[in-house]
Amino acid sequence: MDGDLLAKLKFLRTTLAREEGRAPFTIFPNATLDEIAARRPQALDALAAIRGVGEARLAQYGERFLNVVIQHGGEATPASPADVSTPAPRASTGDTLADTLRLHRAGLDPASIARERGLARSTVIGHLADLARTGAVTPEDATRLTPDDVERIARTYATLDPEAQGRLKPLWEALGGQYDYDALKIVHAALHQPHTD
Repeated sequence: MDGDLLAKLKFLRTTLAREEGRAPFTIFPNATLDEIAARRPQALDALAAIRGVGEARLAQYGERFLNVVIQHGGEATPASPADVSTPAPRASTGDTLADTLRLHRAGLDPASIARERGLARSTVIGHLADLARTGAVTPEDATRLTPDDVERIARTYATLDPEAQGRLKPLWEALGGQYDYDALKIVHAALHQPHTD
């Protein structure tokens, strides 16, 4: 991965987040920026093929991030299954997060993953929250929330006092119970994603 390009991409993300009053991960999570820096796409369709770059983000931010990559220089790296990197799960979890991530990326919902793996659904939600915390999945990808929903949750979270930010119930109450706890748990974990901007 090109560390200089990654630094430029993170600088752009931070700049956009400040301009829009958003959390940086809602622009693109760390894992997506890592993959952009590794693959160096040279066209919007190549950028769109990167995990975490959906239609809405591509339309809103694609040109600006693509320009940074092109101006930085270097050749595109073709994607292959081995090239698509995901942050490694913590060693203490063994392969369990990787197994959940694999099934999630295969299109299974949390209940189906739980059945497939013989786990409780709440355990799978915990795995997805851990994966959101590392940036391996986006909150939108791990839930059925839209980017606007995630942004609303992030803004509401920012209004809570620091003690309340560590718990889900105050966030759920501040949002009027509009979102279920599972979705809030995943977004809450992403809000605690380690940022290196």
